[in-house]
Amino acid sequence: MSLVAIILATAGVYALMSFTVSRRTSEIGIRLALGANPRRIVMTTFARALSQVGIGLLVGSLPAGLLMSGLGPEVAPNAGTQVALGTIALSLLTVAVITALACVAPARRALQIQPTDALKAT
Repeated sequence: MSLVAIILATAGVYALMSFTVSRRTSEIGIRLALGANPRRIVMTTFARALSQVGIGLLVGSLPAGLLMSGLGPEVAPNAGTQVALGTIALSLLTVAVITALACVAPARRALQIQPTDALKAT
C-alpha cells in the first residue's frame, strides 16, 4: 500500500509542478530574454515547490505523529515512540526527495523555451 501511495504522490507532485511551470512559461521566457541566470530560475522553481510541499509535510506530520505515538506500544512493544518518529522522518525525507526529483523535468523544459516564443505567447 505504501508503494502505491508513493507512486500516486509522485504523479501528483509531477503533474502539479508541470502545470505550474507551464503557466509560468512566459514569465520564464521574459526573464531569460532579459538575461536572468538560468540557475536562479531553476532555484526559484525548486524553492517554490519545496516550500509548498514543506508546509504540507509539516501540517500532515503533526497529526501523524500524534496518531503513531498513541499506537506505539501496541505496534512495537520494544521500541514505542522511536519507531513512530523514525517512520515519520523517513516518510518526510522520501516525499522531499521525490518532490525535488519531480521538479527537475519541468524546470529543464522551462529553460529550453526560446525567449521569442515566450514573448509571442503573452
